[in-house]
Amino acid sequence: MQIGRNVKIGRGVKVGRTGVTPLTIITSVSVRQWIRADRGITLATGVSGWDDQSGNNHHFVQATAGAQPLYTPNDATLNNLPTVTGDGSNDTLLNSTMPNGNGNWMSGIVKTVTWVNNKILWGSNAAPECGDVISITSTPRLGMYNGSATRNSNTGLPVNTWGRIEAHYSTTASYLKLIATTVADGLTPGTTTSTGCALFSTIGVAFGNYAIAERVVCSGKPTASEIAELDN
Repeated sequence: MQIGRNVKIGRGVKVGRTGVTPLTIITSVSVRQWIRADRGITLATGVSGWDDQSGNNHHFVQATAGAQPLYTPNDATLNNLPTVTGDGSNDTLLNSTMPNGNGNWMSGIVKTVTWVNNKILWGSNAAPECGDVISITSTPRLGMYNGSATRNSNTGLPVNTWGRIEAHYSTTASYLKLIATTVADGLTPGTTTSTGCALFSTIGVAFGNYAIAERVVCSGKPTASEIAELDN
């Protein structure tokens, strides 16, 4: 069963601007992948597919029933909008076509359900790992893996609180932001590239208990005005 291919709920879009999407906002760089929980969801036991809305066909899939994340069509914690949640045990959605590496800029509307050290919000589908956003320590702190080491942040996303994570994996200017606050900058430049990306895990391990409503991946960092517009 497929959910929401033609639904026009504009998450993050101002009232009266239903034609505005990341594809119309971001023009300075290419939008490589865009998923949102009110479009392109295929349900089996859980979410067996999550279609890329960017037009690049970088879809997420999961054929194993027990590893399919939970779909919530009316999430009371996000104004009754749809969300997708990994259980932190074995749930993951996999993509094998979009490179996860140098230059990628990523933005997602996410929530931490349970905070556990060294668990993945999103990461690489295949080795080598790179650009993974990961929980750090037993208290809510975030980090990003650069291919050889994890750079810690000084804060994280409070449990059961929705917010926007922004991450740039770059050889020259890697950083990680929570909403509009830089929580980890000066990251050691990343040089590793992995073919494929994953949600709620990396290379089939470190499963995270997070919820995702929307995620955008670009070929580089958008302009400041485009990021501000996306925040709106």
